[in-house]
Amino acid sequence: MRLLSLREHTSSIVVAALSSAFGVALLQLTNNMAVALTRDDEFGQAALLALMLNMLAVVFIAISVYVGAIVTANAFSTIIAGRTRTIALVRLIGGSARSQRRQIAGEGLMVGVIGSLVGAGAGIVAAAGIFQFAQGADALPAINYSYFDLIALAPIVGVIVTTWAAAWAGSRRVLSVTPMQALGASVDSIDDSPTHSIRRLALSTVMVGIGLGLTVVGMLVGLTFAPGVLISLVGGIISFTGFVLGAQFVMPQVLRFIGARIGRGSAARSLQKIRCGTQSAARGSPRG
Repeated sequence: MRLLSLREHTSSIVVAALSSAFGVALLQLTNNMAVALTRDDEFGQAALLALMLNMLAVVFIAISVYVGAIVTANAFSTIIAGRTRTIALVRLIGGSARSQRRQIAGEGLMVGVIGSLVGAGAGIVAAAGIFQFAQGADALPAINYSYFDLIALAPIVGVIVTTWAAAWAGSRRVLSVTPMQALGASVDSIDDSPTHSIRRLALSTVMVGIGLGLTVVGMLVGLTFAPGVLISLVGGIISFTGFVLGAQFVMPQVLRFIGARIGRGSAARSLQKIRCGTQSAARGSPRG
């Protein structure tokens, strides 16, 4: 990757590194805590506590990776907006939009690899330091600490895959760049068409409905089967994704309602600017 690309992708690399570091550190800590609890099982509940720790780890890691993917997708969308003229020039001399998109997705893969490996190293060091400190303070029984378990590969691979997928999603607007834009001509995006807006609203509504349904099912299953809460996790991710897709239809109305209650002062003007910015950002947000 070129130095310029690295500079462009600094924020995405940092996000990937943070997600990977959090996931690796959390899994290392929970695994070693489970071993420590098993060796000092005074109440016979070590297996249940270990299960609960692992479930919490999965939930928090999934949330961190998901949030990181959203940030990365929007970061790539912003990067492509800045490259519009260059992409249009490549299109003008015969390059295809899909090849440009594959190239940008490849950058996302490299960002994921670099960020996840750097973050994994930081996570291993942080987890070892925290666990050794806890043992020194007699908060945990002394055990032979495992510095890297195979399960820690899961967040590393997960961050790489989700970063690549987020880059692919964020690069969708490459398909709407036309060769005419290299000449300075302004071309309306297909994303602003009424048909596309209707499809976006329908998809958003369906995803929110499915997500809320899965969340309720997960809550009911969790009353009798603890891992059922993971169903709610999936439902929450789906419903929130649907909300993000439909933000351009919801947030302007919410901000308009709040602005009407605030009045016409400086706060109301600030809300008006935020509402306009929300609409613009929603139009340029990744579609998949």
